[in-house]
Amino acid sequence: MYFFLKFAKREKMKNKILLTSVVASILATTAFATNGSELIGYGAKSRGMGGLGIATFTGTDAILKNPAILTYNTGNQLNIGNSVMFSMPEQTRANGTSYDYSTIGYTLPNIGYIHNLNDNLVVGIDLAATGGGAIDYDTDAALGPLSGLSKKMGIIDIAPAIAYKYNNFSIGLSLIYTMVIIDIENDAASSDYDISTDTGFLLGVSYQLDQLTLAFSYKSERDYDTTDATFGQKKGTMPSHRGFGIGYTTKGTHVGLEVQNIGWDSSSNGEYSNQVTIAFGASQEVNEELTLRAGLNYADNSPVPDNIVDTTLSTQPFHVTTHITTGFSYNITKDIALDAAATYALPATRTSDTSGTSYETSQMVLSLGATIKF
Repeated sequence: MYFFLKFAKREKMKNKILLTSVVASILATTAFATNGSELIGYGAKSRGMGGLGIATFTGTDAILKNPAILTYNTGNQLNIGNSVMFSMPEQTRANGTSYDYSTIGYTLPNIGYIHNLNDNLVVGIDLAATGGGAIDYDTDAALGPLSGLSKKMGIIDIAPAIAYKYNNFSIGLSLIYTMVIIDIENDAASSDYDISTDTGFLLGVSYQLDQLTLAFSYKSERDYDTTDATFGQKKGTMPSHRGFGIGYTTKGTHVGLEVQNIGWDSSSNGEYSNQVTIAFGASQEVNEELTLRAGLNYADNSPVPDNIVDTTLSTQPFHVTTHITTGFSYNITKDIALDAAATYALPATRTSDTSGTSYETSQMVLSLGATIKF
């Protein structure tokens, strides 16, 4: 989408080099994610509060955020949902020429189940799209090597979990099976879908003191390795996550604050910078039927340095750092609730210190789901 810039002369040779770099960069990292390689939350309730989930129980999201807080569930719970993500990227070259790219909406499903075996032991399983993206370029000679290029990447985590509570202390473990699905094609060549898998884990602990919850979680790195006849072998690593959260609940009001460190440095052999994200969110029960939510998610930096902005096509979505979120739940019956959320990433602009090209990106995710208790 972006870096075929200042090449008027020697265009044929440059185009070959650029196309190779484009393909390599697409497969080198997650195509569309809000905090590094992961979306903000994996369901409507979490996203509505800025992605809270380490010390805030929002249902089966806990399995992929902090399994320890599964012990805050009562009875059995099923969460289902889907989200649609849109991107609004734009490129302005050093000569002033601007290009808008296709806005693509694609689905991000999630489904999970929690079962209380007894008052202290809880099990569950969750399947969720945790990242990914897609973008298509029109066939246009002005786009050079990007003309007719289509790229898609999806990241899906499947995780069984178990959690145990002893007095006010809880510990939980999720075993994560990650699938990375990649498809790239252009006018000259196409690649069949290739799927790479790896396993990891998520370990969490929490401590509840009256209305206050303190929690910590750690998610391990997971690798992917895709190969196809057209584009060759591409490898990458989903970074580790370390997070701490505080949640406070009183009289139908919940407020939470969470901080995460995303280990991009180790997962990219030092090419990217680590990222610290801060999530703040709140929910308010208006009445027995309606609960409102709002949140903010902020990252201290983009993990992609300025000197490789041009040559890492798929990292443009990594440029965004500030997200505003809102959402609600409406109880249709005592045991069935409708959950909805909207997440908006404020426009972020990065300028390459190599070419002088500016890249502006914003995103929106609309989520809809249901919580069923029985």
